[in-house]
Amino acid sequence: MKRIRASALCFSNQQWLCVHLKDPQSGRVFVLPPGGEIEPGEIPVNAAQREVREETGYLVEVDPSTELIVDYQFLWAGKNYDCRTHFFIARLLEAEPKSAANRESYILKSEWLTTQQLFAALDFHPQLKPVLKSWIEKNQ
Repeated sequence: MKRIRASALCFSNQQWLCVHLKDPQSGRVFVLPPGGEIEPGEIPVNAAQREVREETGYLVEVDPSTELIVDYQFLWAGKNYDCRTHFFIARLLEAEPKSAANRESYILKSEWLTTQQLFAALDFHPQLKPVLKSWIEKNQ
């Protein structure tokens, strides 16, 4: 299945904002930057900003000049998705999150991770990790 997504990596106080996602079928927990499907008529920058707000409660500003488009496979809920994700670097606009009222049930929590912790969390995905690691190191 094809999935077009947007995701924002927000860096603040030497840490990255991430979400813990629990696969509804396997029960496996993944730690990833917030992101999700781009809605009809929405542009990737706006989708990334919206997804951060919905999943974490934080309001961020996404930098369009940092866009990185990555194609990769992702197994979720027993289905293999052919993903294309527009990744962006973002900055916090508010120090405290609002309630993440629109958070999906598979999102367990949001958490700030050091760069090393983020790279370790991405170990599960051999396609995605090296691309994001290189991009993050250039944009840090």
